[in-house]
Amino acid sequence: MAKKKGEMALAKQFDPKQIPSYLQQLKDRKDQLVGEVKEEVATDGNLMGNLEGFTSNISETQDINILIRMAGAVKDRERIHADGIEALGLDAKNHPFKIGKWSAETWINDINRQMKLVTHKDELAKIDKAINIVEQYQTEEQKFNNDMQTLAHLLSVDE
Repeated sequence: MAKKKGEMALAKQFDPKQIPSYLQQLKDRKDQLVGEVKEEVATDGNLMGNLEGFTSNISETQDINILIRMAGAVKDRERIHADGIEALGLDAKNHPFKIGKWSAETWINDINRQMKLVTHKDELAKIDKAINIVEQYQTEEQKFNNDMQTLAHLLSVDE
């Protein structure tokens, strides 16, 4: 069976000697996701506003199905606008499609951005739960070694 992106390779038999390796894989994946979330948050959304017909604004929407419907609504409105332009024999360049003052592309980009943030949030929660489970099975020596590595990292000075 092929692995999904970000899926960890865990043996069918859980090997207690591999706990530090499993834990490190989980923490590395968490760090990667946190970095991706920071990049998305640093990318300014153009509007993250209210889309007519939906009760919440894009940045507050945590339900992927609602975000999918929002994207569908934008694309439907864009298609209807194009059909109207054609029916009236108008030039689309002179009558660009907008919802509010933003283009369909702007709305879709912001919906995609929110989808990424919601998806990452869900995956981070799963990884945190997995880390907690794996940590329960660490030996005292493994816990001590992890604590010393964490302490060394905290005390290191970035130059």
